[in-house]
Amino acid sequence: MAFDPNNPAVSGMVQTFGDEFNTRSISSNGAASKTLWNDHVWFHQPRGDLFSVANGVLSMKTDGSDEWASNIQTTNASGEGFAQKFGYWEASIKFSGDQGTWPSFWLMNNDRITDLSGLAATEIDILEGQGVWDEGYFATNHKNTGNGGAWGADQHTGTTGGNVMRTPGIDLSQGFHRYGMLWDPTATDLKFYFDGKLIGSAPKYETTDKWPMMTILGHGVGDMIGSNSGRPDGSVMQVDYVRVYQFADQHPTPLQGEAAAGPVR
Repeated sequence: MAFDPNNPAVSGMVQTFGDEFNTRSISSNGAASKTLWNDHVWFHQPRGDLFSVANGVLSMKTDGSDEWASNIQTTNASGEGFAQKFGYWEASIKFSGDQGTWPSFWLMNNDRITDLSGLAATEIDILEGQGVWDEGYFATNHKNTGNGGAWGADQHTGTTGGNVMRTPGIDLSQGFHRYGMLWDPTATDLKFYFDGKLIGSAPKYETTDKWPMMTILGHGVGDMIGSNSGRPDGSVMQVDYVRVYQFADQHPTPLQGEAAAGPVR
């Protein structure tokens, strides 16, 4: 059966994680407080003041003094929470369009929390945006060999045109758009989707299929393209929802000591 990103259920998938942001399910300790999100990435201090929910939308503010402050993830500092290997990830996001911002929607192997420096890692960037560059974004499959290995030396970008996903004529800061990624255990490539249409792909590494991954949303500060300087304070990225699905013939991968996630009802 062909995969349909507009209706993953008809493609033989079940939903395993979802946040429609009807409530503020964010805390400094994720799973232990029965919330869906931890209000910081694993190497950072909590910054709950940067996140708010209203009218079914999450607002994430930048802190001009700290590029990583406005990030949330689905597992806590002990690795407890939601992590999954294989499936389909999608988020509906509206860029701020402000200079110097770095919107992101990405995955990282969950056990990296316990060994930040020495553990080999994989990172899948479903979306990395760059401030005033509003007619495209980056989608990249990374590998890090551990022990201080460089990220830039180990990455698979797109099969055509590098890792740039172009959206000509569409200003990404003027409305919500859907950013998706299909991670199929039987495929050789990761597939990236924009507004329900396949927009690019990236070859897998030998490590890509190895670990369950935590899910991360970020509205950071940074410049990858050399024309976006500035450190904005209070810029807002909005998120309408995050949804994750699993293939029906794959059991959601449980964290160590945790039960497998079931379908979101």
